[in-house]
Amino acid sequence: ACLAFDPQERPATAEVLENLRTWGDVRKLQCQLGTNVASSMLRSVEWHDVSGTLGARSEEAGEELQVDAAIVEESVTISQVFGDTSVFGRHSAGEDLCRFAQDADGLRVSLCSVLGDLRRGLRRPPLIQELLGVTIIPESGGQVWSSRIRAFFPDASGRISVKISRFRPRGEITKTAL
Repeated sequence: ACLAFDPQERPATAEVLENLRTWGDVRKLQCQLGTNVASSMLRSVEWHDVSGTLGARSEEAGEELQVDAAIVEESVTISQVFGDTSVFGRHSAGEDLCRFAQDADGLRVSLCSVLGDLRRGLRRPPLIQELLGVTIIPESGGQVWSSRIRAFFPDASGRISVKISRFRPRGEITKTAL
């Protein structure tokens, strides 16, 4: 259908995205559109920022955390943290995992859109979604985590298990500075 129009008459991507914003809550809409559309709405990351994480073995990654969570609507709620719990604070159960990411909306859309695909039968569980270049900001401030995230979706229930692997530190940044 798209090819039926003269290329000069097609709207620009920015116009289409602006039109989609009038349809309602953008975050909810991105999660419902599925990974193909949602991923095109996410910010891009420079190749040199993530190329060091490609093919890295887990022993090269440094610190790792395992987080069990559940996706309910557009929230990724932590149920349990295994590893250094100080990254997310002492009382992390019930917190939204995405709030610790520098690009919270990007992480939320990435995870929620995969779940939407599973629920619509567009993808089959079990499924692993890998995200590179995710910046995690510890609750206490301190050094941020330049991370690789692997999210395991065992089924379409919304339960996920997230493995966060830390790579090189990017210096001291406090939450209020971002």
